[in-house]
Amino acid sequence: MRLFIQWGRPVPLQNGRGAGLIYFADLEKVEPDPGVYVFARQWGSSFEALYIGRADNVRRRLRGQLNNLRLMRHIEGAKSGRRMVIPGYVVTRPGQQMPKVLATVERGLIRYFLS
Repeated sequence: MRLFIQWGRPVPLQNGRGAGLIYFADLEKVEPDPGVYVFARQWGSSFEALYIGRADNVRRRLRGQLNNLRLMRHIEGAKSGRRMVIPGYVVTRPGQQMPKVLATVERGLIRYFLS
C-alpha cells in the first residue's frame, strides 16, 4: 500500500501558564483535515518524537491534547530542546479508506521512531 503524507510546518509550543495550560500553540496554522501529528523536541540538528497521534480533524484534536495534563507533563519532562507539534495530512488514493490509512500511518510512524 502506497501512502502519502503532506507535512505541515512545525508549530512551536509556547509557555501556556497565562492561559492556564502547560503549553500553548497557535493552531490557526493547522488545517482541520484528517491526519497525524507528532509532538517533538529539537535540539541543534537532532529531532526526537515524544508522542504520535492520529485524528479525523487534526486542529480539533490538538486543541484537546493541549488540555491533556498527562501528555503535557510528559512533554514538559523531556530532556531540553525546543518543543513543537508537526501536523501531517494524509492524502488517500482511490479505494483507500481514511480510518484504515490513518491507523496504518500512525503505526508506521511509531515503529519508525522506536527503531
